[in-house]
Amino acid sequence: MSSYSFANVVRKLPKVRSEKKVILVSGTFDLLHIAHIRFLHVAKKYGDILVVLTYTDKTVKFKKGNERPIISDKYRA
Repeated sequence: MSSYSFANVVRKLPKVRSEKKVILVSGTFDLLHIAHIRFLHVAKKYGDILVVLTYTDKTVKFKKGNERPIISDKYRA
């Protein structure tokens, strides 16, 4: 895909899904570490395209506390 914006991915998914198997995962991915990398590698093995969603800063703060996220959603994306 030429652009990775959410709107472009959603717009292109119906066509892509008819040709390829798409795997969708989501998470905080704040302070990316080896377990995240392993998780993403395993998830990718289940399909042709891996789409990774990251939680917004507001959601991370709600789930993990006021001191999080350490890395803003702009950079985590």
